[in-house]
Amino acid sequence: MSYEHVALGDIFKITSGGTPSRRKPEFYEGGKIHWIKTGDLHNKYIESASEFITQKGLNSSSTKLYPKGTVLIAMYGATIGACSILNMEACTNQACAAFVPNERVNNQYLYYCLKFNKDNFVRAGAGGAQPNISATFLKQYKIPLPSLPIQKQIATVLEKADTLRSQCQQMEQELNSLAQSVFLDMFGDPGLNPKQWPIKPIGETFEFLTDYHANGSYEILRSHVELLEEPDFALMVRTTDLEKNNFTEGVKYITKEAYDFLTKTKVHGNEIIVNKIGSAGKVYLMPILNRPVSLAMNQFMIRLNEKVVLPEFMYYLLTSKFGEREIHAHVKGAVTKTITKDALRSVELPIPPMSLQDDFVLALSKLNALKEEASNEVEKLDKLFSSLMQKAFKGELTLKDVA
Repeated sequence: MSYEHVALGDIFKITSGGTPSRRKPEFYEGGKIHWIKTGDLHNKYIESASEFITQKGLNSSSTKLYPKGTVLIAMYGATIGACSILNMEACTNQACAAFVPNERVNNQYLYYCLKFNKDNFVRAGAGGAQPNISATFLKQYKIPLPSLPIQKQIATVLEKADTLRSQCQQMEQELNSLAQSVFLDMFGDPGLNPKQWPIKPIGETFEFLTDYHANGSYEILRSHVELLEEPDFALMVRTTDLEKNNFTEGVKYITKEAYDFLTKTKVHGNEIIVNKIGSAGKVYLMPILNRPVSLAMNQFMIRLNEKVVLPEFMYYLLTSKFGEREIHAHVKGAVTKTITKDALRSVELPIPPMSLQDDFVLALSKLNALKEEASNEVEKLDKLFSSLMQKAFKGELTLKDVA
């Protein structure tokens, strides 16, 4: 079944808000009116704004008060195409376009339809110094518009799939948090060290500590290492890859010649990686990728003596609040934050007996198995949701069984 496509401007009076003058404290101080910015468009429903304005701020600016149920979409910047539904009355800034509820369109249907079209909005907004789509563009943009009962049925199907997906994502997040809870339960707060584990400089737990420059001068390295976009012999693992925990998309490669030259920075997996500059002291546990991997610049690689400390235990120790605080105390620099090898070696940590570390790694492996199951389920539900969206807005979704 194909649906009639109608321009959004023929269904809605599309408006946007404004920003009360920042030079007028009385427009903000003590304000109780929700004032939405594009950074607030994270979830399906907006329950509260990150900032509030006063009645004077509303009356003295171009912002408008929108009713509960209004659908918002971001028109500018990095969040372009993000959308949410107001779950309360609120104003917006000028970067949010608003679709006030009306009798022709179910707001949940509109939300999912805009969400489905996000890639189109992002493409349309590309090219300028700041990505943006205009209200004029939105007014001319056409969406499929079946009858209101069918809109509601489509929204019901997508809501069920989206809820299942969100619940599974929440379970995945809770399992991630649970690992740190297990760590604290087994070892106590390392800052208090309630079980009086021996305190050791972290340098005493290393087999070795190395970095890119350990292979020679930067000038020599530049002549040997060329980062490649297309797959070659070895992956050059960078901070961005570690941050995303993604080692397949947007990665860089080096040749076999370069990999062989960088003898001291070959990465096997289970090493502790520490940022040297920028987000200096940020810690990662390198996964085992079963392929040649080399360390990029701006990182230290620690290979631990596993007779003294296990990598998984060390990672959770260094990423605990205590561990982050201790490392940060050794970071220097007012503008560019850095940490040196010597500073890193001198960080002192409580080190429990190996038997307890072994128990923690066993518990962690069970949690990781559950996390992998949850991750696989999230992936399946993401694909299901995307498939349902495709069918829904092409008129191919079977709706006869939907209540």
